[in-house]
Amino acid sequence: LKQHLFCLTKVTSPDCPHYLQTEETIHHYLVVCPQFQLEHHMLAQVLGQKCTSLLYLLAAPEAIPYLVCYINKTCRLRPMLGEISMPSAQMT
Repeated sequence: LKQHLFCLTKVTSPDCPHYLQTEETIHHYLVVCPQFQLEHHMLAQVLGQKCTSLLYLLAAPEAIPYLVCYINKTCRLRPMLGEISMPSAQMT
């Protein structure tokens, strides 16, 4: 996210918009950012401990629909990507 964009000189800071002085890496956004604690919890309810593995979240076919739900629920990427559609998974 911002850390990657910072390396490409597309943004002026790699910091998380919610927790300054913490780089917004993909791991930070998907696994540890306190701003998305509820969404993390919902992801953990359906995927269990595996939801802390980036490899699992980004590559396991069974995780992708839940990852898409997570991304949509956080609204973090909505300004860039809009609502991402992926049928057949709901986190309630």
